[in-house]
Amino acid sequence: MAVSNIILDYAMIFGKLGFTEMGMVGAPLASSVSELLAFIFLVIAVYFSKEIKEFGISFFSKFNYREIVELVKLGVPLMFQGFFALFGWLIFFTLIEREMTPHDLKVSSVIRSVYFIAFIPTFGFGATTRTYVSNLIGQGKPHLIKNIQRKIMLLSFLFIVLFCHAPVFFPHYFIPMINPDPLIYEDSKHVLWVVTGSILLFSFITVWFNSVAALGKSNISFLIEGTSIFIYLVACYLFIVVLEWNITAVWTVEYIYFGAIGLMSYFYLQKYRRNLSRL
Repeated sequence: MAVSNIILDYAMIFGKLGFTEMGMVGAPLASSVSELLAFIFLVIAVYFSKEIKEFGISFFSKFNYREIVELVKLGVPLMFQGFFALFGWLIFFTLIEREMTPHDLKVSSVIRSVYFIAFIPTFGFGATTRTYVSNLIGQGKPHLIKNIQRKIMLLSFLFIVLFCHAPVFFPHYFIPMINPDPLIYEDSKHVLWVVTGSILLFSFITVWFNSVAALGKSNISFLIEGTSIFIYLVACYLFIVVLEWNITAVWTVEYIYFGAIGLMSYFYLQKYRRNLSRL
């Protein structure tokens, strides 16, 4: 998907490889086509895989109403959970754009780029957490969950350091690649130093949060996400509109968001372990 997206962006935006030049209109079209190609690839890969025979998977199995209901119960909360996560950032950047200066918005765009780099290992190890925890639950070995969580947390932390040390320790090389303006560099550097702690915090919290979803409690993980986003947006409004803090201070709101998710996830897992020990 990524390779086809890059090629199609080049072809559709600039009118190369026989395509008509579309400008920025070509970018979303290229993304949509690359998604379609990825879907076709996955269908073919699954259809010809040996696992499809081993596990008796069928594309045309008999419709099972109960299974569909269970899948909807699990899937819909996760769907809205992702929506609220993106919605929170949309409101945050909208408030910066409307209530602060264009300079502050450009600084925030630089920080967002660094966050997307940090999301690579955190999302990866978050998915790993869901895989391992749900697998251990299925095997009837919940007592091993805590041990695997510690190992994933360590790996997540190390990979965050590996991926994100350059913007923090070498901002004079990294930030100008995103925005060469010297004034943007100075403020971005300070904001980066402030939010680094929240990024490292997320490397641990993502394990607790994804463990909740791995237990099959997608409604609980949705509630945790929704509550955290609400607290986050209230804090954003206070910091930006009411208190009128500078851009460096405003970005401390990330600690509130990750802290809320972390605390609620941790206490729910503790409650789950206590209930399990009574069985």
